[in-house]
Amino acid sequence: MLFAVMFNQHLHAADVNKPSPSQASSSESSEKDTDDTRDRKEQSAIVAGFLLLLLVIVSVSAVALLAIWGRRTRRLARQPLPKTSELDPMWYLRKPNRSSAESEDSTPQE
Repeated sequence: MLFAVMFNQHLHAADVNKPSPSQASSSESSEKDTDDTRDRKEQSAIVAGFLLLLLVIVSVSAVALLAIWGRRTRRLARQPLPKTSELDPMWYLRKPNRSSAESEDSTPQE
């Protein structure tokens, strides 16, 4: 109800300030068009600014992530390898163990 009263007052105020159709000129309609165009350009500029800001934030985040990842990779690459047991360089000349040879022979074959 309150909305209807406020809306009616707004309409009456608009009717008082609104010129009759015979008084409307092409310059007033062009002013309205330029105001609409200006508003659209302003909104477009704001959206473009936010998109540019988003692009900058994502780019900086990607570069920071790459730097962190590279530092970690370099640190891992510089670490020495774990110690391994010394293998006999002539391992292929050794005779096989008796226990492994016997276990291979003792398996039943069908």
